[in-house]
Amino acid sequence: MEKKHGFISSFSFLITLLLLFYVIDKRLVEINFKLIINLSLTYIIVWGVSHVFESMRAFNQEEIINLALRDSLTQAYNRRAFKSHFHNHIDFSNPYCFALADLDFFKKVNDKYGHDAGDATARSL
Repeated sequence: MEKKHGFISSFSFLITLLLLFYVIDKRLVEINFKLIINLSLTYIIVWGVSHVFESMRAFNQEEIINLALRDSLTQAYNRRAFKSHFHNHIDFSNPYCFALADLDFFKKVNDKYGHDAGDATARSL
């Protein structure tokens, strides 16, 4: 939604600027047509680069948050996610229950069969 709003705002600003050039003095537009084209193209190029940069920034931000809050192997939420979301999602006026699981001695599986086998076992759980 932010990108759509930014596009509409930027495009509106460009059109308003061009209309102001035209309304102020029509002769100015005829005399400086190349200047207006250069300004418009420069504005569009800067807008395009900004759009690409913002799209990449938003994608990377989501990826970083995902990496910080989820286990890379199982994609389950980690302790950091639990701590950050606990107070937002629990209604303390109602009873609640949650479960945590821990696999004891899983290091022995990794040591005996290798980390690939351990990862496959963890995915299947």
